[in-house]
Amino acid sequence: MDHKAAIETITEIERRFDVNSLCYENLRVWPLIRLELWGQLLHNNEGAKIEARASKPILIARFVKTSISISKKMLTLPKNYWLFHRQLNHLRHKGYFEVLFFSRQQEHREIVDGKSYNPILDPLIELLEDQYRCLKIGIGTPPSDFILPYSKGVVFINQPYWHLHNLLERFWFWNGSHKSVIQGFNEFQKAALSVTGQVRLSQDYLLHQIWKLKLYRRFFGQVLSVIHPRVVFLSCYYYIAAMALVNACKEAGITTVDVQHGKQGKYHALYTHWTQVPEEGYELVPDYFWVWGIETKQNILSRMPKKSPHRPVVGGNRWLSKWINESGSVTKSVPQDFLKRLKSYKRVILVSLQPVSEPLSETLLDAIRLSPKSWIWLLRLHPLMKEREKEVASTVSDLKDAVASVEIENASSLSLYLLLKLVDYHVTGWSTVCYEALVFRVHTVIISPVGKELYKDYIYQELFSYAETGAALVDIIKKDRDVFKYEEEQPYIETSDLVASQALRVIMSDRKQHSLKLA
Repeated sequence: MDHKAAIETITEIERRFDVNSLCYENLRVWPLIRLELWGQLLHNNEGAKIEARASKPILIARFVKTSISISKKMLTLPKNYWLFHRQLNHLRHKGYFEVLFFSRQQEHREIVDGKSYNPILDPLIELLEDQYRCLKIGIGTPPSDFILPYSKGVVFINQPYWHLHNLLERFWFWNGSHKSVIQGFNEFQKAALSVTGQVRLSQDYLLHQIWKLKLYRRFFGQVLSVIHPRVVFLSCYYYIAAMALVNACKEAGITTVDVQHGKQGKYHALYTHWTQVPEEGYELVPDYFWVWGIETKQNILSRMPKKSPHRPVVGGNRWLSKWINESGSVTKSVPQDFLKRLKSYKRVILVSLQPVSEPLSETLLDAIRLSPKSWIWLLRLHPLMKEREKEVASTVSDLKDAVASVEIENASSLSLYLLLKLVDYHVTGWSTVCYEALVFRVHTVIISPVGKELYKDYIYQELFSYAETGAALVDIIKKDRDVFKYEEEQPYIETSDLVASQALRVIMSDRKQHSLKLA
């Protein structure tokens, strides 16, 4: 099922069933269920795996082995407990922080001045730190092989009770002794099945997710009680730890902001078509969505109640702004041998791959096979595909009669914006990089029917091209890049400092105290 059909299915379920009646101990869990439902609708096989994982009895040998492993880790509980409270005391002595940023290790994917940099959140810290006291935190400890320091610093906080709760969960949850259920779930299951004819969500799996969410919420509650921020910024709110942080913030009356990290198109189920938002909002959804431009704002507002407490605000892409406006210190170094090599080719084509089962489509493979020796294809792995480099390289090496060059390592490790300054064309199935490429005046060719639907307006305006076959893709890239259009009527991505400042003024002036009484 494609994205459009999936979101239409979800809205039909919302029309037929009161999704806000789905509660677990007074916590409205529709956003969490919506996330799982969306995943199943888009990837039918994944739904079967989820059902099997939740319902299949755990083998005794596997259960014992895992429990022993967790028990060994529990021996470190006193040390972790002491470290956790030492970290909290350290933060307490630092005083009051007005703005908190929650950052994941994998988000620090750029290098600036020899430091690991979070391109989503760190530019916002730079914008705010002159006016407000800011703090960036993460969970756990940095990986032992990570030798670079973090830009803007980051305080990693250990969860002292994680292994204990993990072991208790195995005895409490998987042996069926738990008594709690999701209120209204059986009726919802019938309604969802009547609409889809196939989807069956596992209540056991969802309860397992809620268990983890409650654990994270307790952890964040302790951290927030020490830091006392006015506003919390995070990115990609729709995973368990992030939803728990949002939940803990709403309990404490703290404003939450989700910062756009990629395309939030008009069929994204965690941002658009929220047709039944309660007046006071969902406990697991942020107050604000910091978005790149007007189109994303309109996508979010589509089909959403006018008085929804979950509000999009246009702030732009601050990392892109640093590159376009040449403000701040941005690393632009590149291996000289790689740069020299690129200059020897007549066409340099960047390909943004998607984390799907078959990332190299037949259209792309045919184009590589048909392209001349004077071209080089830079295959950039999605961040979720880092461990699939050998698989991609093997697929390319099996091409018969191919004479064009293909490069993966530098294409995947160097800064995206650096690459966009070096390439002639950009190719993708449906990656949001197409919008970023447009800012650098690099023409994008869409090669997937999914992308054709998502970007049909830009294809119609001739800002993007669409190629259905490898031969068509090669014909487009043969053209001079100056023949294409690059000027948008309304920029999809704002890079103005003024736009960002206005968005921050709206967010920082929000002194609303949440009155939600949660579990």
